[in-house]
Amino acid sequence: MGKSNRIRTQKANATLAGVKPAKKSNGMPSWAINLITIAVTVVIFLSVILSVMSSNGVFMRMQTAMKTDNFRVNGNMMTYYFQTQYSSFVSENSSYLSYLGLDTGVSLKDQVYSTDTNSAEITWFDTLMDQTEAQVKEILVFCEEAHKRGIELDETDIANIDAEIEMYEMYAEIYGYTTNSYIASIYGKGMKASDIRNCLELSSLASKCSELIGEELENAITSDRIDAEYDKNKLDYNLVDLSYYTISVSFDEACEAVLGTDDYEDEDVEAKSAEIVAKYKEMIADAKAEAEELAKKTDIKDFNDYIITNIIEKAYDEVYDSELADSEDVTEDKLPSAENIAALRTKIIAHIKDLVENDKTYETLTVTADGKTTVLEVEVTTEYAELIEHAIEHALEDIKTDKETYISEGVAYDDTDDAIEWAFDDATKAGDIKSFEDGDGADGEELSEDLEELASFEISVYHLTKTQYRDEALTKDLGIMVFGTEADAKAAIEKLAAGVTLETFESVCTEAGGTFTDYENYSEGTMGVDAFDEWLYSDTTTAGTYTATPIKLDDSSYAVALYVGEGEAEWYVTVKSAILSEDFTARTTELTNTYAVTVKDKVLNKVDA
Repeated sequence: MGKSNRIRTQKANATLAGVKPAKKSNGMPSWAINLITIAVTVVIFLSVILSVMSSNGVFMRMQTAMKTDNFRVNGNMMTYYFQTQYSSFVSENSSYLSYLGLDTGVSLKDQVYSTDTNSAEITWFDTLMDQTEAQVKEILVFCEEAHKRGIELDETDIANIDAEIEMYEMYAEIYGYTTNSYIASIYGKGMKASDIRNCLELSSLASKCSELIGEELENAITSDRIDAEYDKNKLDYNLVDLSYYTISVSFDEACEAVLGTDDYEDEDVEAKSAEIVAKYKEMIADAKAEAEELAKKTDIKDFNDYIITNIIEKAYDEVYDSELADSEDVTEDKLPSAENIAALRTKIIAHIKDLVENDKTYETLTVTADGKTTVLEVEVTTEYAELIEHAIEHALEDIKTDKETYISEGVAYDDTDDAIEWAFDDATKAGDIKSFEDGDGADGEELSEDLEELASFEISVYHLTKTQYRDEALTKDLGIMVFGTEADAKAAIEKLAAGVTLETFESVCTEAGGTFTDYENYSEGTMGVDAFDEWLYSDTTTAGTYTATPIKLDDSSYAVALYVGEGEAEWYVTVKSAILSEDFTARTTELTNTYAVTVKDKVLNKVDA
């Protein structure tokens, strides 16, 4: 075929193919250009697919973060566990985050927590992930033990998990999200309800197994072992009763006293440093003299009377001054005369003392009659009366706290506290008194000549009321049902009747859809709800008594309780709990050594934080 024929044939074929013949070029061949075009198109297509898969959590769901022979935690599950650990840490330490150096608005991977022995930086992510890894390792280990024992989740377990997922669905609907988008907004992109369900199933199985093991270990603890543990470590379980009072002075107070104001600069202090230091020494000497007088009160009633009087006066004066400074209603013309203010203060201090010492309930002191307003028979303006009432109410809260602090029953041993060590010393007898100093010039040391080093001084006087003893008070055995709403709790109470047993109490709870707990050996204060303890420790609460009205708990759920009877002695329960804790830790270590856990650090490091 000649050249012209080849050309014509080439053109014809190109026309049939719908493509113009390529021009000759010294550059890249056309086939190569076509291949690159196809490759770029594929890359773009794949990047879109990969992006979608990543945003849907597919990759993290496919990757294994931790595993044992029969169980696996994928990347998304690890994200849930990590974020739960992080949220818990933030919640528990919310008041100290800035002090700890944690900024919740910045990635944890960009915040240094500490450095290791090689000066390498350890981030907050590293720290919290280490904690999460340890937690998940225990979950997997207990799941393996559950698998070995044939333990499985039952209908009740699944129902509880369903209820957890339904909570996410409910809040998603409230805030206008789909369930998965709401979950992703909390835990990170790609997270779904199925991921949380997988985690809850794993955690529930581990919990079920660990509870069974705990019961086995507890049932194996004998009275002889409890007695032996107590005899061996009495300091860990014994208590003492004591009263103490601390008298404090600060260098700032000396500065204010000399300079006549709390608004001063460093140069003001320097200018009158000699006078201020002299005043500070005088205040320290006064504190020591007051402590010396207190130490002469060998009768505990006199000692405690001094404490109560001082904490009442201090609390009331501080609250009163604060209320008066902040009040916009009590202007100068609304104040009583200086004489009436002083007379009223004296009466109020005496009244508060009567309330505190005799455990009386506070009732309003304001009387309005014949166009006059009086407080404890002292005529005042209505505005001033309201201020006084607020001051007393708030002061009473502070006084109650201070009284429990300074007049203490059931103080545990602490080898880091010199005063407590003294109280637990076998040579210390009931009625003994001892003072402890701390701060500038303590224990006869000279004050520093450097003004910047001067801060404060305090002296505490301790009176040992009762030497070492074990707490023989009996705990309480209870049945407790908890409901999400007050209406459900009330409905359950209506189904109860006199003579109810723990068994019938539980059946009522089940029928009413509540959560039942057979609570043995309850100690006062464990629930953290005053109303609950007031009911339980009332003289009218006897075996078979149940709460007449629901008691609101801190998480806004509502409890209905049945008092079954007395439990073991407090000391016995404490010793048994210590033994159980030791045994459980040993068993956990044993299981950890039995079941190998594989950890994929690369996947752990991909968790968003």
